[in-house]
Amino acid sequence: MAFVFALLVVSVIAGWVLAAQWRPPANALCRTSSASAPRPTKLMVIIGENESQTNINRATAPFEQTVLSTQCGSLRNMHALTHGSEPNYIGMTSGTYPSWALCDQPPNTVDDDCPQSPSSLIDGPSVFGQLAAAYGSAGWRTYAESMPRACSATDGTKYRASSGQLRFEYVARHNPAVYYRTLTSCVADDVAFGNPQTTKGDFFSDARAGALPKVSFVIPNNLDNGHDTTLTAYDTFLSRTLRFLQTTRDYRSGALEIIVTFDEGTAAAGSHASTGENCLNPQPASSAASCLVAAWVVGRYVPTISDTTFESHYSVLKTIELWANLPLLGHAADTTTNELDPRLIPTA
Repeated sequence: MAFVFALLVVSVIAGWVLAAQWRPPANALCRTSSASAPRPTKLMVIIGENESQTNINRATAPFEQTVLSTQCGSLRNMHALTHGSEPNYIGMTSGTYPSWALCDQPPNTVDDDCPQSPSSLIDGPSVFGQLAAAYGSAGWRTYAESMPRACSATDGTKYRASSGQLRFEYVARHNPAVYYRTLTSCVADDVAFGNPQTTKGDFFSDARAGALPKVSFVIPNNLDNGHDTTLTAYDTFLSRTLRFLQTTRDYRSGALEIIVTFDEGTAAAGSHASTGENCLNPQPASSAASCLVAAWVVGRYVPTISDTTFESHYSVLKTIELWANLPLLGHAADTTTNELDPRLIPTA
């Protein structure tokens, strides 16, 4: 009996030691094991600007490198669709993009320097329309930082850059919902983000109240997304935003998971990695690095794994639609478009 009792004590101690080895760091965003994880009921996508995966390091992006990459799910083979912001945002939400999107202009804009001009509106379907039809007012929301009014199809909120040039913090080309002509829910559901310093505004009140929709998109302004500033600025925005979300009921319960990514990689003007490049099959192959972007899946019960399958913004759309039981749009339906690892976002 004493021998059996001793074995039992040893087993318990070994279990404690093993549990200690697998315990995530204090205040960790994600867990190292998801065996008993609940299925998420809400997804969010946060999008930064114009950085290749190779640019992420401890100096330029300490939160992304030392927290997201070590604690959460890493999408190691994520690709933009092309170069130019607008086609990536539109492609991620509809499964395709019109040629005029390469001009990177607000809707119905003439650009004499762009051969595909003028830009227009899109008559086809979008994931926003799908979510509105399937889930009503709880289906989707975009939270666009510095947007001057709901569903704004024009750039707004001026600031003066260090060069003295007047620029816009909010640019419509980063807010895909405004391009869909028949998206009647845009005025109600494409709203301003709020103030990240004071944590006041629609995004923060919705998150605190557990009122985030089925799928949401967070669009930082051109200062916080790194477009007019640095990768470090986006890194700071991510740290602040994700740490805030970590305090909410949806996050703590495992109901909310977040996809963090960039619209496109770094492309030098005049190089092969330039506007219109096919990032799903870059030619020459030496330009492939400009198409490879960093991406992660974040959530309390997301396992710390690396997904190395070839994926793109069409994969993000496919995963959202499979997870939400929606028909696949455009290239999301292609057999060559892989969904994100279901261990990160379960779709079955």
